[in-house]
Amino acid sequence: MKGAVFHGPGILRVEELPVGRPGPGEALLRTRAVGICGSDVHGYTGRSGRRVPPLVMGHEAVGEIVEFGPAQQAHEQGIRPGVLVAVNPLWSCGNCSACRAGAPHLCLHRKGLGMMTVAGAMAEYFLAPVTNLVPLPKGISAAVGALAEPLAVGLHAWAMLARSGRHPPAAPFKVAIIGAGMIGVTILAAMPADLQRDVVVCDVRADRLDRVKTLVPSAAVENSGQTAWEDIRRRHAPEGFDAVFEAVGLGTTAAASIELARPGGTVVWVGNAEPDVTVSMQRVVTAEVTIAGSYAYTPEEFRQSVDRLPTLSWLPGVVDAVLPLRAAPAAFADLATAQAHALKVILDPALESADDKRGSAAP
Repeated sequence: MKGAVFHGPGILRVEELPVGRPGPGEALLRTRAVGICGSDVHGYTGRSGRRVPPLVMGHEAVGEIVEFGPAQQAHEQGIRPGVLVAVNPLWSCGNCSACRAGAPHLCLHRKGLGMMTVAGAMAEYFLAPVTNLVPLPKGISAAVGALAEPLAVGLHAWAMLARSGRHPPAAPFKVAIIGAGMIGVTILAAMPADLQRDVVVCDVRADRLDRVKTLVPSAAVENSGQTAWEDIRRRHAPEGFDAVFEAVGLGTTAAASIELARPGGTVVWVGNAEPDVTVSMQRVVTAEVTIAGSYAYTPEEFRQSVDRLPTLSWLPGVVDAVLPLRAAPAAFADLATAQAHALKVILDPALESADDKRGSAAP
């Protein structure tokens, strides 16, 4: 089979690879769609250490079940050969303290599809645990199904806000989202509809803000590269925002998230780029700002994300292109540049090398 193999910073090659054989509890899947995540790009550039070469990356995956491993039977919930499924890319041990506490996504021994040394879905075939497979709703395409993974990140961010004890009361409830990339957009997608009139999305890139306005016209946008954070707060929430979601992962935006929050407000950090940041402890303490980290999602939230795909008619609009696997090296090189405009690029190994579906992810 063909697979896109990461060999080190800036080096990605499509190569011939052996097809894996499913072990007990596993399924072999034919890749039907796999999204290129920002974390994949960070691995490609060497910015993160979470992609260890040589590695087939890809965790935003939809596959068609080909076969099961030894002694594995078709699952009663529609898991059988030929079925199109979204794949929860995180699997856990089931025995550690996090798993016993009902947080398997925080498993002390977790593994991730296409992460560290585990082969991912940027190939014609890949392996995954049967328990991590979720059938796509009727009428949902593979390309849209691949959006379930980033959407689940947005759902979990809202769950972390609720867990902080300061979940949204009746509107108005002022919300700021810092970052108009894919995760910022999925936080917006997961937002209760009645709150979308009271949200402002901030980014330094005008093209991304224009995209947000096209997708969700009711959302306000602010260019934080041109307008001071204090002015953004004064314009939209003079007393501060009730909730601020940070979806960039930089020190400057982490500090800004605390500055935007009202006294007693909550900041949810979802971005994960810089490992260390500096923020105002005095502001956190004297204004009693709650900071909640948000990582990935629970298995239940992933299933909820898949179920919600048919209800978000605008979400397919985030897909800029569906490209053949052969185009992966060029796509990564383009996405690694500061000038990259794409929100989401999907790879489909079934496409011929000369074909692509730019801007096409219709359900």
